[in-house]
Amino acid sequence: MNKNHKIIIVIILVILATLVGISKRRDNDAARAPIATSTDVIVNESNDFYSIKAEIPTEPKDKDNIMFTTATDIINNKKEQWKVGGALYNEEQNISQQYPDRPAMQYELDIQYDKYESNAKGTVSYVFKNYEFTGGAHGGTGLKTYTFNENGLVDLATILNFTFQNNVAMTRLLESKLEGQLGELHNEEMLNEGLGLAFLKADGTFDKTKSDGFDFRSNFDNFVILDEGIKFIFGQYQVGPYAAGMQEVTLKWDELAPYLVK
Repeated sequence: MNKNHKIIIVIILVILATLVGISKRRDNDAARAPIATSTDVIVNESNDFYSIKAEIPTEPKDKDNIMFTTATDIINNKKEQWKVGGALYNEEQNISQQYPDRPAMQYELDIQYDKYESNAKGTVSYVFKNYEFTGGAHGGTGLKTYTFNENGLVDLATILNFTFQNNVAMTRLLESKLEGQLGELHNEEMLNEGLGLAFLKADGTFDKTKSDGFDFRSNFDNFVILDEGIKFIFGQYQVGPYAAGMQEVTLKWDELAPYLVK
């Protein structure tokens, strides 16, 4: 083998090594890049009597398809209640005959969601808001949240220590922040009743005769896990008037430190 042949072989080997290196870097970059695995299931159905719209996410961490099952159950239930020829349909038809000048009635269901991710905690949270209109001045919006980690649905009781004393103390934190958030819409009586603080005796114990079954644990039912803390969400009318909408309050991890599961 002459000198020129050796040089050509060396050049070929260098080129091959470079190509292999580039290929490996591309593979590593692809492994680090986020992979879009979630798609929405879209529902859009309407007739002369009702309109149903929904966006339902497909979340890999939702191993039991809880969100899809719950949303489709709600949709199917409404379709059954509102079906043409059903009891509600016939009732509305009778009212329309009695009051022919009344605008045509169309029931409405609109399911939408917001998504939050915490890279620090390895969680993804969804906030579902289900708007429903069945007449009147305005509709109402239902609230439901879900938080998942790699093991599936997150139970907040694995994070927060829900004793009665802790529940009241965390509720006090929520109260102080809600007072400022609500501003002119703050109604002390409505806020205290909505949070259950109106049902406490002077000594701090619970007055069951006033509560009608209230449980302080319910203040933390709807939540989103964030890098900086936990956001708690309250439905319409719970802590303020309709105009206040759904109130959201974030308690940071340092505020929650005394109440975390050790």
